[in-house]
This record gives sequence, C-alpha cells and structure tokens, in this order.
Amino acid sequence: MSLSIPSHAEWQRFKESFGIPKGAVSGINLGEELERWSRGMSRDFKRNAELAKTLENKLADYLKRLDAKKVTKRSHSEFKSEFTTKYLLVANRVVEEMSAMAGEREAYKGRLELLWREAARIRKGVTLSALQTFRSGAVRGQLAVAANVKGYNPQDQIQLWKGIDDTINNLNSSHPQATLDEVARLVEVTAAKSKEVARSSGLVS
Repeated sequence: MSLSIPSHAEWQRFKESFGIPKGAVSGINLGEELERWSRGMSRDFKRNAELAKTLENKLADYLKRLDAKKVTKRSHSEFKSEFTTKYLLVANRVVEEMSAMAGEREAYKGRLELLWREAARIRKGVTLSALQTFRSGAVRGQLAVAANVKGYNPQDQIQLWKGIDDTINNLNSSHPQATLDEVARLVEVTAAKSKEVARSSGLVS
C-alpha cells in the first residue's frame, strides 16, 4: 500500500508540537483509535476499508470539535492544515485504496473459481478442441487478470497456469489421445495445487 496512516507514537509527537493537551476533545482518544486501526489490519481488505472509514470519521470529528484555544503552540490554522493533510486525507485515501483492493481481490478470486470449475471438466478422453477452448478462455482469462490484480500476490498462480497455457499451446492434431490424456491429468494436478496456494495465502477458506 502506497499510503500509511501515522502511528500512535507519531500522533503523540505531532500533537505535542502544537501543545495540544491530553483529552482535548471529550470522548475521542485518537491514540487509541490509531492503535485500533494498526492492530486490526489484516489480509481482509474489505474489513480494512471499514476500519479506515471508522478512523476517518473519528479524525473528522476531532478536527471539527477541537477548541482553537487548545492549540497552544504555533497556530490553529497550521494545525488544521497539517492535520487535514497528514491524517484526514490519508485516511480517506486508505479507505479508497482498501476498497479498490478488496474489489480486485474478490474479482480475481472469482476468476480463479471459474478456472477451477472449467478445469474440473477436463478429463481423460478430452479432445484437442476442448483443451484449446479451456486455454483460450479460463486459463488466459485468469492470467490476464492476474497481471494487474491489487491486494494479492498472484505470482505462484501465474507460474502454475502459465505451464498449462504453454503446454496446451504446443499441442496439435498430430498428438495422440494418450498425450491429451496426460495433459488432462496435468490440468487436474495443477488445479489442486492452485486451490492449495489460494487457501494458504488466505484468498479462499
């Protein structure tokens, strides 16, 4: 992720640079809110977006309710400007980024699940035409999406399915049924490995 919400310690130093006392805004402890965000971060990008949105709302409320007289160093206008840039806008961007990553991650998950369903149809006795259709549709589609997906590292999946892509691409009408059956078996093994990689990385349960 290109943006990072400041830590509790960074907030403490920032607040002190403006001479803002503890408990300056009743009912809001930004240090605790920042800790909650930091501890709650996970591979669930949808949940991360929800946490970041909650934090963004707290930050906005803090800025709105802070009495200007509580800023005893520098000026309230300086605080407002820097707080908006370093905290509020960053939180907003993180909400947007996490939401986008969650969407792309889910889209990629869906593409893989489609690939697995199509792979389950490739069995002994498969025709060259069926293998070529599988390659041009489900396999190539997954590889295309994987090239740009955010929120998930697809390199293991790409490596697995690129092998299938190349193998099927090299087939022609001169290959006997026994070779096609070997490829069908390779597809089955690859799909099983692909599911294992997806589970171990937290993409699917």
